Amino acid sequence: MWATLVYSMKTEYQIINEEKLLLLKFIGAWSLDDYKKSLEKFLQMENLESINKILSDFREVSSEQAIGQVKELVEIREKIIKKKYTHVRIVNNPLITGLAHLYREELNKKGYLDNYCSTIERAITILNLNIETKKVENLLNNLENNI
Repeated sequence: MWATLVYSMKTEYQIINEEKLLLLKFIGAWSLDDYKKSLEKFLQMENLESINKILSDFREVSSEQAIGQVKELVEIREKIIKKKYTHVRIVNNPLITGLAHLYREELNKKGYLDNYCSTIERAITILNLNIETKKVENLLNNLENNI
């Protein structure tokens, strides 16, 4: 008898206080429920108010499950995450790029600062960070916390 494997999405993160930056990395199969759980944790963080930049790494998440969820993700951003910040997603395949583009377009219409790119170098530029590319790559590969 075959067992059904259930994969969930893992979220890793770290705060870089000097840059007022939250680094996020999503790994595994995209899950809206797992995403909501990670949001609950982030919204309870004491130093959330000091964060004004977020860099999310989506290079290790499969995004097929997110098709059709853009509208709900925009609603979550609008109703649950009320804080203003600049957000950049690093993407690396056509599907996640298309989803990031649709999401960005909807958020930008509402006045949110949201972007995506395919390289860490570009993310650093967009976020105006004073961190070297290799350091950001190393941090993303060794984030201190996970959900």
